[in-house]
Amino acid sequence: MITIDELQTFTKLNAPARVIECYIALRSFMWNGRSAFPSLKKIAERMGLENKTFKQTVSTALKWLEDHHLIQRNERTSKERFVLNTANERLVDALTNKPIKVSESTNRKRTNKLNRTITPNPNGERHRNRRFSPHEKRHRKWLRKVEANERELARREQQANESKNETISQWRQEHLEAQESLIPLHGTKKHSEKMALLLARFNFERFPELWNYEPATIQEIGLQRDLTALELHHGRFKDVPFVTLFTFGVSIQQIKKWFMQKEG
Repeated sequence: MITIDELQTFTKLNAPARVIECYIALRSFMWNGRSAFPSLKKIAERMGLENKTFKQTVSTALKWLEDHHLIQRNERTSKERFVLNTANERLVDALTNKPIKVSESTNRKRTNKLNRTITPNPNGERHRNRRFSPHEKRHRKWLRKVEANERELARREQQANESKNETISQWRQEHLEAQESLIPLHGTKKHSEKMALLLARFNFERFPELWNYEPATIQEIGLQRDLTALELHHGRFKDVPFVTLFTFGVSIQQIKKWFMQKEG
């Protein structure tokens, strides 16, 4: 079933025992001494394999024979599915690692495998049987982490903007309500209410677009200059209505400076 030259070739190539068994089993189907078309199951039976992984064992052995130029594999439906390279020159080529003509089906399978391995997918879809190197796995894991962080930052920024807009809207509503509440205070005798009108005037001159009307001037309010300057110096706004709304974003020193310039 196997010649001395072939045995010497296997010895020089350091062939595994399963490969030699597969070669002998394959030769047993070649009645013409050249080609055959047995199934992997039939080859496994000739090799005496009964385990569930016989297909993997036979396929590995056949690939070894093909890679070392001892057989050629064609289409599964071909009557020359396995072709034996028995010529002496082919055996010499196998030992010297010279390239030989590879069957079209084998070349196509290798090309498809290469494309699945290194060709990027423009649509970002995941290939089946795609194996990633440890470096690629770490890189993909890092990319997923970065994308998750970006989504979380975008979500938090959106929430912050929504909260900010809601706060501003609520503040504007309270500001409008405070304007309406100040109208009855014009001409009041209470010092705390006069201070509220003073702060309203200060706020109006800074943000006139927030007001629906123009509040009273300092002269119209009728505040005592020295007493008001003293209270502004110490920041005394006890019982002054709407002090938080009209002093939002400014300091007491700014209000004091503004008041002293107006009183001149």
